Amino acid sequence: MKLKKVQKLRRELGKLRAQKFNLGEAELSGFAKKLGRWRLKKQTSEPQWITDIPGLRPISIPGHKAINPYTAASILDSFEMDLEYLEEHAERD
Repeated sequence: MKLKKVQKLRRELGKLRAQKFNLGEAELSGFAKKLGRWRLKKQTSEPQWITDIPGLRPISIPGHKAINPYTAASILDSFEMDLEYLEEHAERD
């Protein structure tokens, strides 16, 4: 992924953080797709979004219209780790 795209995603993540009290599953899963994550077919209690980036754990995104702000903040923190890896990788290329 290009550094410019990673920077654009970082700005979008900032906007999502500002809306953490009004986030739903659609916004979070859409951003997960932009980061290169995909939904695991095997169902657990909550949908799992996985990546092939080594060392990053799956992210559970609840399938609710409104997500608890603390849960949303935790998910956004996980997205931040993805962005840090992608930014580091883009700078090396």
